[in-house]
Amino acid sequence: PYGKFQGVVLTLEQIAARHGDLDYLINNMLEASASKVESVDNYQKELGLFLQEKDNKYLPGEVNGYYWKRSAEKVPVVFSCRRYKTEKEFYECTGYFVIEKIGALAKVELAPSKLKDWPAVVDAMNAFVLSNIKQ
Repeated sequence: PYGKFQGVVLTLEQIAARHGDLDYLINNMLEASASKVESVDNYQKELGLFLQEKDNKYLPGEVNGYYWKRSAEKVPVVFSCRRYKTEKEFYECTGYFVIEKIGALAKVELAPSKLKDWPAVVDAMNAFVLSNIKQ
């Protein structure tokens, strides 16, 4: 269902990530080690992702929500979302994952309502990019 955009915007950037590990990215976003804040309390079981919220220091009326997955001691995907302090729902999300085959960081802007479908979005974006790359 995600092959035809569906409100998803994709950007690719060259990256020197260590084998698809975005641990450094989530650590920079959190300004702390993600592994030290991972707990059952901030694990969103329905998404299969950890979530840590923190005030946006540049936009005082907003909160950043950082979602990430840890698998085999690596962080293959990170989502950065924003919401107003007065609201409970995020209004925008950006996902990051590495397409190792081409050495690119994929940056995907998607509606927060699509976050529940993040594995399908990542798979579809991978397939889309790799099917459109000249070998």
